[in-house]
Amino acid sequence: MKPILFVLLACPGLFAADVVSVFKLIDEGAKLSDTAAAAMEQSDDRESHIRLLSYWTSRPETADAAVVKVARARHIWWILQHSPKDDLFGTASRIARIYTAGRWADPESFTAIEKFWLAQPPSRAAADWIELGDPPEAARIYEALGLQRELGRLYARVYLGVVAEEYGIGDAVLTDEARSKSEFAAKAKATMESSSDKDSLYGASRSLALDGGLLYADGHLAWDYTPLLKSLSVRARAAAPDDLTLYVLRDSLPARGERPTKLILVGGGVQSNRAISKGPPTYPLYARNAGIQGTVRLETLISPTGVVARMVAKSGPQELVQAAVDAVKTWRYQPTILNGSAVYVLTTIDVNFALSRH
Repeated sequence: MKPILFVLLACPGLFAADVVSVFKLIDEGAKLSDTAAAAMEQSDDRESHIRLLSYWTSRPETADAAVVKVARARHIWWILQHSPKDDLFGTASRIARIYTAGRWADPESFTAIEKFWLAQPPSRAAADWIELGDPPEAARIYEALGLQRELGRLYARVYLGVVAEEYGIGDAVLTDEARSKSEFAAKAKATMESSSDKDSLYGASRSLALDGGLLYADGHLAWDYTPLLKSLSVRARAAAPDDLTLYVLRDSLPARGERPTKLILVGGGVQSNRAISKGPPTYPLYARNAGIQGTVRLETLISPTGVVARMVAKSGPQELVQAAVDAVKTWRYQPTILNGSAVYVLTTIDVNFALSRH
């Protein structure tokens, strides 16, 4: 659970305070002692139920699975019934999910809670919750809501056969060959191959690269998913050339044990403090003579080695953009480490151009 909390706290300005508070509760719950958790079971408030759900979800493999499943279902039910729109269900954490396979698999509770979700107005949270247990139903909801990016992700996961994720950080950890060879998977593949929707292409290519890469690297996938990925990633980048997150996706088959490099969002102020070298921009003479000044904002992708990999100008005087780009591409940063591995960083950089006052 710590990696997610780290990312959120690294760039607090990018996230709502209530979402940050959810991850704080998750982190606190994972650290509860058995005695503290037992005492907290007497409480009946949202914060306690989230902490306890995190506590039970983070139990070791040696824990009594039957006890863990009952406890997890009890706390999920309470949160659903008292706070069905809780931010817990919209975060990257998977502690509030129930899977039908893998660790703490609980098909009976999944079926009961799916009925609850389906009785509510269609929502992204509902589709996300049931996605790995009932892909066709989740696809129906995504389609009804027009969520093409999420639908593309779902299709890619069905194609890969994903049936469970790691609680806390959402990494795919288990596949089922029957799912990847199902009629629905064949439909998903055909849809991905024919799609021209940029959001659908984004969701599918990103999921294939990250989920497929993780599963193959960790030995949970035995076949080559990259031919489809190559086709999708080319079309996704053509459809959205300014989306820098597409350029971190690896479309070649990784070696066993070689997990995909992660991407995190970091606020501009935080990233600025990690700079090793920052040369000033050269003020274009024609712009100076014309009295043009201002701030150029660049969305910037920084590589795991701290080198600026790509930039897209988001705002600022057009006459100053190239000078800003030329300066920033020479800047260097300390590598950003997450869970012991260097990661890509997506951040914003402001380059200021001000005329001298006499």
